[in-house]
Amino acid sequence: MSKKILIVEDEDVIREVLCSWLEEADYQTLTASNGLTGLEAIHQHDPDLIVADIMMPQLDGIELCRLTRETSGTPILLLTGLGGEEHMKAGYKVGATDYLVKPVDMEDFLTKVSYLLQQERQSPAPSISAFTKANSGF
Repeated sequence: MSKKILIVEDEDVIREVLCSWLEEADYQTLTASNGLTGLEAIHQHDPDLIVADIMMPQLDGIELCRLTRETSGTPILLLTGLGGEEHMKAGYKVGATDYLVKPVDMEDFLTKVSYLLQQERQSPAPSISAFTKANSGF
């Protein structure tokens, strides 16, 4: 059974190229053209991996990641043209599993996808306040 990957990308050409690469590698693809429809697709289809851009209309990738983490441990790969350290930190802070900067080639992208799919699906990360309460004796 092939793994189901959701691509949340507002640029048609990029979305189509990513789907083509994934389908050539025998993955099942789902797509959404903005963060809001991406969030709906996550809840409706429960993908094995989410690949999301950051800069999108209606709901950006950072907010999509944050909202997804409230209910799901599905790996999230942020694939974006925003390569600054502050953007990376923002993505990781809201629960992104990994981060790739565009442009990316097919081999690097598929290697990252394969790696993320091999990782055990984790539950949502505990909040910092939960960690602080549990370790307040230190």
